[in-house]
Amino acid sequence: MPSLQDYIIIIVQSSNVQVPTLLTTLVYLERLRSKLQKMAKGMPCTRHRVFLATLIVAAKYLNDSSPKNKCWCAYASLFDLAEINLMEKQLLFLLDYDLRFSEQEALASFAPFLPKSRSPYPAPSASAKETRAVAVSRAKARVQAHISLPPTPPHSVAPSALPSPAASLSGVQGLMKRLSSTYLG
Repeated sequence: MPSLQDYIIIIVQSSNVQVPTLLTTLVYLERLRSKLQKMAKGMPCTRHRVFLATLIVAAKYLNDSSPKNKCWCAYASLFDLAEINLMEKQLLFLLDYDLRFSEQEALASFAPFLPKSRSPYPAPSASAKETRAVAVSRAKARVQAHISLPPTPPHSVAPSALPSPAASLSGVQGLMKRLSSTYLG
C-alpha cells in the first residue's frame, strides 16, 4: 500500500481533479476531524479510504458531471466498486448529508495553507464585518428578487446557444487566478 501522500498524488493526477474540489475536500476532512474521536483507530488503509470518499463527495457536490464510482475505482486502484459505494454512503452519513459550507468555514479550513498576515489590508473591525454582512444580504436579496424562471418556449422556437466550453474555461481560469492571488499569493 502506498503512503497516504503518494496515494493522494496518484489519485489527483489520474483523475485530473480541480483545485476547488481539493479545497472542498479539505473542508469535509476538517468536519470529520471535529466529529471523530481523536484516538479513533482503523485499518492501515482507513486514511486512504477517508480521503478517497471525501474527494468523491466533493467532486459530486461541485460538478454536474463528475466521474462515476466505477471510474474512481480505476483511479483509486486499492478498492473495488462495492467498497467505494459503501465509503461514500458512510461519509455522507457522518456529514449528516449536509455538504454546504460557509465562506468562514472554508477560510478556516484553508488557513494552514494561506500566508500569515501578509495582507496589505488591516483586519476588518466588527462594524466593517457587520457592514459587509448587510451588503451581502442585500445583494443576495436583489439577486433572488430578479431570478425568475423563463416561460417554456414553444417547440417551434430555436433554443438559444450555450456559451462555448472555451469561454467557460477561460472564465474559470480567471476566477482561479484571482482566488489564488488573493488567498495564496
